[in-house]
Amino acid sequence: MSHKTLFGIPLSDKTIKKGEKLKKKFAKKFGYTGTDEFPLIAKPNDILSPFINLHDVFSEKEGVPLDPNKGMAIGTIRMGYGHYRIGMAIASAVNYAGYIPYWFDSEVAFTISNKERFLKVVNSKNFDLKSRAGDAIPKGSCADVCLKEGKIVSVVVPPM
Repeated sequence: MSHKTLFGIPLSDKTIKKGEKLKKKFAKKFGYTGTDEFPLIAKPNDILSPFINLHDVFSEKEGVPLDPNKGMAIGTIRMGYGHYRIGMAIASAVNYAGYIPYWFDSEVAFTISNKERFLKVVNSKNFDLKSRAGDAIPKGSCADVCLKEGKIVSVVVPPM
């Protein structure tokens, strides 16, 4: 790897070496060839889009790109009917506010933070973010880059 930065953030040689070692390990485990792409796109939900403009999110090459200015990601963890209803109520409110509700109907893990620390960490059933509420946001992490650059940052992890 010839890059010494990630999203404009400097990386040490030790960090790069560790990242390359992990990449090789996971590439072998998940069959990653280095040419695979996992773009996120949105498609209108067949049933709910006419009512609340709900868009489902997929990792595919064909579709509408996510709108970083007007989109709001919504997903529920450990989905039961009550969680689903709450998610749909949030999607309805997001639509009413003039935003596009993007529905993640799969494994999603996320955090809520201020500019320095995680306030809430929500792991999915099969993916642990290795952080807890109160932890400092690690330098160079997705959350750090998102906060500093004001950009949408997502990481797609191949299914196990």
